[in-house]
Amino acid sequence: MTRPPISGPMLHAMRAFEAAARHLSFTRAADELHVTPGAVSQQVKLLEDRLGAKLFQRMPRELVLTADGRKLAEAAASAFECLGDAILQLQDSGAQTRLCISCSPSFAMMWLLPRLSGFNRLHPEIELRLKAEFHRLEPARMRSEATDLAIRYEPAPAAGLDAAMLMPEYLLPVAGSPFAQRRPLPLSIEALTSLPLLHDASPWDGAPPFSEWLDWLGKATGSGSERSGLSGHQFNLSQLAIRAALEGQGVAMGRSALVLDELRAGRLHDVSRIAVRADAAYFLASLPEARDNAACGAFRAWLAAECADFDASRRAFLGL
Repeated sequence: MTRPPISGPMLHAMRAFEAAARHLSFTRAADELHVTPGAVSQQVKLLEDRLGAKLFQRMPRELVLTADGRKLAEAAASAFECLGDAILQLQDSGAQTRLCISCSPSFAMMWLLPRLSGFNRLHPEIELRLKAEFHRLEPARMRSEATDLAIRYEPAPAAGLDAAMLMPEYLLPVAGSPFAQRRPLPLSIEALTSLPLLHDASPWDGAPPFSEWLDWLGKATGSGSERSGLSGHQFNLSQLAIRAALEGQGVAMGRSALVLDELRAGRLHDVSRIAVRADAAYFLASLPEARDNAACGAFRAWLAAECADFDASRRAFLGL
């Protein structure tokens, strides 16, 4: 016999009946479904009329399932459980094909974005959402904002997360052609510090003033990072400081990952010929529960390979 399709009103009535049968109470079923007890009772009565069978014995202080009611309650509970499992599986499957990635802004714009087409070709099934931000990572915030992976340039990874270093960074002073071509290169450290210096004021969340110039000066001179009298224009993104250097406005402290393409193209110039390993590095962080996420694993593996290839090429170019 062909089963008739279940109509919308019948499904609503079945949902009300299943909840009432589970709680043996119209009131508790109504609380679960966010309706009134009268609405639940009406839906159950509609179902009884449609089936031509009594499903409950309505006692003064309780509901009692009839034999027909027990049979239907078992079938309804099983059906709704199967439906819930199927919906959950589809939601989980969809979640694994979407990745939300938080990334330090300048690294996102100048290094990651030009390479993302390679990942898209390998994994067209994974949809990416990329957010440019550099706040300090916190597990609670990553969970609340549904962030799967985070890339940060910082001295050490945040606690409470699965984190691995993607690659180190190397610092070197850079200037654009209009500025560099007016001076004999390489410049001495004394000559450099007499020129207009361009600073990323926020290389990472909580970075002290002039941190990258102080890091480079301390290592380039072997005299530690203490040096007074630094000044110059400050920007809240390394990308802005590099742009100012390209426009001939001074000497910026370049992160090699962000300036290598410009150096190769001859638009920026290494004005000191001294590159030092930075105190900060690039880290990839994720929540512990993302360990078994296939999409996270695919992006993590691709990014690690890209970083390894880039680091080898960078070291060869800079003679490191």
